Amino acid sequence: IPTEIGLMSDLAGLDLGLNSLNGTLPTEIANLTQLVVFSAPSNEINGTIPTEFGLVSSLETIFLNNMILTGTVPPAICTFPNLTTFWSDCDEIGCTCCTHCCSGPMDQNCSAVV
Repeated sequence: IPTEIGLMSDLAGLDLGLNSLNGTLPTEIANLTQLVVFSAPSNEINGTIPTEFGLVSSLETIFLNNMILTGTVPPAICTFPNLTTFWSDCDEIGCTCCTHCCSGPMDQNCSAVV
């Protein structure tokens, strides 16, 4: 995901699922202050969820499953007032506020989410 994504400050929804993306989540996502949906499942994105991701408090829906993330979910994300859906690979990252935990790409309950 290019760092220039942060220039799209009025973006409300971003669906990057199933695009064979690799690399890390850019810290510039913090500039997307109007973002309501962030969906990037089933990619080769690795590393940690940037702390800056916790600044996008407008998020209601997050799909970060079937990726190669490590570490823990930034605590600020768990305090987002309108967050109702958060899917991730809980076996790989620490997530206390995920609404659905996936167990990798073979998880039939997670493979259809894009």
